[in-house]
Amino acid sequence: MAMKAKHTSETLLNKKFTPAEKGYNPLEVDEVFDEIILDYKAFEKELAQLANKCEKQTTEIEELKRELRKAEVEIAEVKKQYGAFPKDGNVSRDNVKLLRKIDVYERALYKKGVDPKKLLSDPDNC
Repeated sequence: MAMKAKHTSETLLNKKFTPAEKGYNPLEVDEVFDEIILDYKAFEKELAQLANKCEKQTTEIEELKRELRKAEVEIAEVKKQYGAFPKDGNVSRDNVKLLRKIDVYERALYKKGVDPKKLLSDPDNC
């Protein structure tokens, strides 16, 4: 819950008191109020800086949340793509690299008009 101050530096500066016969020395009161006003101005400046910092951090948090959601989608896609691999731990990064190389070679063969599946079915063609 945000705190609402009863006074600001401006309200303190403009505060008028009713004169009293047995009151305080107006000069002393003014000096104390001048000090209080300086404090209030410092507090107001600090509050404004903190509010600005809070706004920037809120924006940064929202951006990080968007990045997290994007990364989660990418992770889900990778899991879906590699979900067909056995879960017994026999698939290593090396195996995945080899599969990628095979894919590249197969594509190169297709570009040259050679069907790699036919090569495998007819070992004499190798």
